[in-house]
Amino acid sequence: YAGRLLLLDDSRAIIGATLLTLGYDPNTTDPGQLKEAQTKLAQLAAGVKLFDSDSPKTALIAGDVDLGITWTGEALLAQRENPAIQYVYPTEGTVIWQDNYAIPVDAPHLDAAYAWLNYSLQGDVFWKMLEEFPYTNPNTAALEFAKTAHPPLYNAYMDSNITNTPAEAIKAGHRIQDVGEALPLYDQVWTEIKGGE
Repeated sequence: YAGRLLLLDDSRAIIGATLLTLGYDPNTTDPGQLKEAQTKLAQLAAGVKLFDSDSPKTALIAGDVDLGITWTGEALLAQRENPAIQYVYPTEGTVIWQDNYAIPVDAPHLDAAYAWLNYSLQGDVFWKMLEEFPYTNPNTAALEFAKTAHPPLYNAYMDSNITNTPAEAIKAGHRIQDVGEALPLYDQVWTEIKGGE
């Protein structure tokens, strides 16, 4: 697959995945383990065609790459275009991530922010995420609405191992944590990997 690989442009996810393949914690602060991960990742990076976190599905759909590490929602959108695309959870465990809503502490229109959150999280509104942004959906009201009002979309969501992550994959997963003063080590590894050093 040399020259046909896609990796997310995300240092913590990709270095974390590399650490997992070596049997290490993806949040290690051990410089020796990070150096070992850098050596292994450098071998893989030599065959990477593209680092892309914004739209990794594009290269998959176009056939410019054959495999890689991507976000779940991007994988499902690619699979919708090309059903031959398969999603696999690594035996070492995956790096678990999540998107969030957040309101800045000094938000000038706090009431409007809460109104937006309340509106967008309603089941009959948030279900659209299954269509447009098909990531794992924690909104049970949205899932229940889709189950009744949009059964084909709901069934596709529930039948997919991409969006309906298997319990064993979640249990084997690893969350990215703050590594404190070791963060510059991760930044250095990533800079050198992407710079080809």
